[in-house]
Amino acid sequence: MYIRCSIESLYSFIKKHTHILAILSCTLLTYAIRIFIFDGTGDDGDSLTHFLIANETTQIFRWQPVYTFLAFPFAHFGFKGIQCFNLLNLVFSQSLLYLIAKNLRFKFNWLPSLFLGFCLMSFKIVPSGLTEPLFANFLTFAILAYLSGWSIIATIFISFMPFIRSEGLIILILALSYLLNQKWVLFNNWGRPWIIRDEIFLVTSYGFTVPQLMGFL
Repeated sequence: MYIRCSIESLYSFIKKHTHILAILSCTLLTYAIRIFIFDGTGDDGDSLTHFLIANETTQIFRWQPVYTFLAFPFAHFGFKGIQCFNLLNLVFSQSLLYLIAKNLRFKFNWLPSLFLGFCLMSFKIVPSGLTEPLFANFLTFAILAYLSGWSIIATIFISFMPFIRSEGLIILILALSYLLNQKWVLFNNWGRPWIIRDEIFLVTSYGFTVPQLMGFL
């Protein structure tokens, strides 16, 4: 009885999310072929530098510390390992985009994931040691968290983004502007006190403090 219910639940899940599951499967297959059959690093500069730093235990907190720290276990399997790390980030980003589109009630909620997975830039960046896939993963999770009402969790993730790519500083400013605007809307519409809560403090302190401390390890 339990097995039958499990099979029915699985069938129902697959039927409900057919499009996104097909897209994720095609993404994994396509990029697996690209990674394991064809050679290449995607970039001769930063791509190789990130790999070499992530592969060196004593250096993983010295440059782009969040990326190199998370890529560290994969880098020990060689450059193919770090390519697989970026592929996983792509697949997670596609899944999060799908959830964002569902949250916003898009009619074709699977379409953003399709565009992300098979745009020309992804074919260049994913099979590499570049940081864009992890950056996209953090950003899409933060957006989904904001839409779901998890402001503090979203802000913590955003606060670490400057340590993945320098463009994270821009996202940091946008997040701060968004949070301040939310406070202003609450004050004007509902007469609630306009208090700068923990999430705004976290934007400017949490992500900056922890990686800096890690840099001294």
